[in-house]
Amino acid sequence: MTWTPVRRPLPGRFDIGITIIAFGICLISLLWSGVVLKIRAEEKAEISNLMKDTANLARAVEEHAVRTIREADQVLLSLLRQIRLQGSKPDLRQLIEDGPILSRIYTYLSIIDEHGNLVASNQPFKPLNLSDREHFQVHVAADILNQPFISKPVVGRTSGNTTIQLTRRINKPNLSFGGVAVVAIDPDYLAQFYSQLDIGKNGVATLVGRDGIVRVQRAGNVASGTPDAKKWALFKHL
Repeated sequence: MTWTPVRRPLPGRFDIGITIIAFGICLISLLWSGVVLKIRAEEKAEISNLMKDTANLARAVEEHAVRTIREADQVLLSLLRQIRLQGSKPDLRQLIEDGPILSRIYTYLSIIDEHGNLVASNQPFKPLNLSDREHFQVHVAADILNQPFISKPVVGRTSGNTTIQLTRRINKPNLSFGGVAVVAIDPDYLAQFYSQLDIGKNGVATLVGRDGIVRVQRAGNVASGTPDAKKWALFKHL
């Protein structure tokens, strides 16, 4: 018997090409996987930074709003002290002249009697009944735990200006309802503060009450307002 060696065929160019292509695909896949992972990591870091920036902006807006309300409430408390000392109709103009009780934050001070009649103001006014206003009615039934009330934005019947009414109940000596003390806050003051924040071209800064009503809103450099935020998906998670 004669043994004849069998020669295996050498790999052809076609097989080598397939190997090179497969290797190339694997290499590209690895590179793209690295790129995708890097992009995701950067995206995650960017989102984290944006969330931190948004949280910082939200805290700044909250602190400014709280400070403004507290200042306005101090004015109301001072006004209530004057009412107890001078009666139900103190001279508000003189009260302002005697001390720095009013600032550009507040549009006017006023007093509404127990019947809803406007009886005093630091600005000229005509006899007017405001008994249908929410910021009057909320104080009629109870003292709301001796807390101030922040109204929705309302349009003044004499001035025509939109303001936010911060009010407190006036009690008579027997603690029965004696009227309402009012400080009108200019929403433009809050909007101007928002315009100083870097919220981006498409950013929106909004101050919303617990009732879901927007008090102040600024989109970019334009102050605007959306009456009801209760339908917002974000508000539903609060």
